[in-house]
Amino acid sequence: MRDGDAGLHPSSRGYTSTSLHARDQRSTTRFIRREKYNHTVLPGDFNHNLLVSSQSEIVKFRRHIENSSLCVVPSDPTHHPMTKDGIKHTWLDVYIVDDLRSVVEYTKSSTPFIVAHDLIELKYKFYKPPATVRSFASRHLNSISNHNLLTALSPRLADMVTHTTTDTDVQQRTERFTRVLLDCYNNVAPLRNYSVSTRSRSWVSAEIRDMIKQRDRAYRHFCMTEDITDITAYRRLRSEIKVLLDDKKRDYIVQKLRAADDCKQKWTVLRKLGLMND
Repeated sequence: MRDGDAGLHPSSRGYTSTSLHARDQRSTTRFIRREKYNHTVLPGDFNHNLLVSSQSEIVKFRRHIENSSLCVVPSDPTHHPMTKDGIKHTWLDVYIVDDLRSVVEYTKSSTPFIVAHDLIELKYKFYKPPATVRSFASRHLNSISNHNLLTALSPRLADMVTHTTTDTDVQQRTERFTRVLLDCYNNVAPLRNYSVSTRSRSWVSAEIRDMIKQRDRAYRHFCMTEDITDITAYRRLRSEIKVLLDDKKRDYIVQKLRAADDCKQKWTVLRKLGLMND
């Protein structure tokens, strides 16, 4: 999702966006940016009745959306104001998305929610790209034998001494010395590639993950409504989750330590769990 506020505004040459790609922080329709998701979900009342297809402004509005590679989620009328001729049904409140195939469910209240507008809700499937594997190269310097290092380095240094009488360029001497050291290190302690991965938390069960989702949902709902019951539910779930996580983690560690045959394996278990340094 892209961050900031967005809106579509008429201009002399059609419609300009401020923006569908979120550059104007002062517009009226807001949506959220998450760097790890590459999707656009733009809800709002754009004050255009999309049930009317013949008006030039509506045509320009839809064309601007299509030119931005976006789509309008289909819906029944969402606005029902009272007029002297009775109730007028219009479609003003819309969801604009970048992929209709990712729409899981769209719902609309059967009666107006506020100021003749229906409440519209959307469930959208966000595809998270696979995590990039981080890697680095390192030498295990603790395993270097001083004897082996001196054996590899001595003849190379002696050979360098013979060149110092003819080579007066300090830069070349430095580069040659650096190459000699790296060659020797590559022999006695070669570079090894390591990948960095997130340590798994096997004690987090499906039940706890579901409670975490409920906790986050209650907090998000409180941020929107400021309903005291939501923040109460959030605090209760947060406390219950903390107690469960502590108990499950302790039981998991105890189980792993009991399965270790000797003291050495117990220390290995503690290192793998990140409870002590190497």
